[in-house]
Amino acid sequence: DLEADHPGFHDQAYRQRRSKLAESAQKHRVHDEIPTTEYTADETETWGIVWDTMESLWQKYACKEYLSSMNLMKKHCGYSRDTIPQ
Repeated sequence: DLEADHPGFHDQAYRQRRSKLAESAQKHRVHDEIPTTEYTADETETWGIVWDTMESLWQKYACKEYLSSMNLMKKHCGYSRDTIPQ
């Protein structure tokens, strides 16, 4: 559970969402199909902000192997600013 000094400690909606995501992760077993998580508009918007910030940093700091892998994930897995990785 969250420590009292965690920013989301008093946010019940955040805690419920976090609990739901954690429960899904804890139930998963190797060789099971990976469940698809439906993200909220706010979560997707936040992901887009993170993506936009990181994309310029990847170009500046990431190694060529990472960049190559990211390009493959964009092409084959749908990684983008509008799609949170599963």
